Amino acid sequence: MANTAKGEETKKRIIASARFLFYEQGYSETGLRQISEKAGTNVGLMNYYFENKAGIAMLIYSDIRSTFDDLLAKYEPNLKREEFFILSSAIELYLALECKPFGNFYCTLSAEPVFHKNIGKIILNIVERNKDVYPDKNLAKMHCMGIMAIKPALINHSREKDFDIPHRTVIEYYMKMQLQMLGLDQDSSDAYLGIMEKYYYNLAPGFTPIMTPLFKI
Repeated sequence: MANTAKGEETKKRIIASARFLFYEQGYSETGLRQISEKAGTNVGLMNYYFENKAGIAMLIYSDIRSTFDDLLAKYEPNLKREEFFILSSAIELYLALECKPFGNFYCTLSAEPVFHKNIGKIILNIVERNKDVYPDKNLAKMHCMGIMAIKPALINHSREKDFDIPHRTVIEYYMKMQLQMLGLDQDSSDAYLGIMEKYYYNLAPGFTPIMTPLFKI
């Protein structure tokens, strides 16, 4: 029991250290040795507890996304599954556009095979629920891959010097792409943007999620 507790504490320390370093200096610039040094452990234990750096990053990413999902569910409990998916994805894009450390983290992590495998399953599950829109499973998979590629592209382009499109417009475009994917009315993006604008979102240092109502709801 004591060894189990010690092992869990070591894993938490490694994840917390990686979370801090990914935020402060970036995912690509952080190596396993740096994480192990900050966590006060050795690289051997890192390899014992985690398959690789991407595995650690996916745990951090999933925790960030889950925290915002929990907050969204708390504040907007009446959302349908598809509506929740659209808003949750849009919030993530907003954070990536507004918070440079998260934008960099998301774009580099999204290139990892483990990200494509895990997130692809989630999106495909949402898409395949709409069999009338995508009766062909191969078409559903292709559309899923296209949607996954759009978000990193939008984030990367937003960092270019001559990019002058407002972030709200970028998010609205992305929402409409999601609505099209689900066979829903693209004009409803205005209503979803209205819901988003009721809240303040941020990621404090260490990728600490913040979501609070801008007024009493």
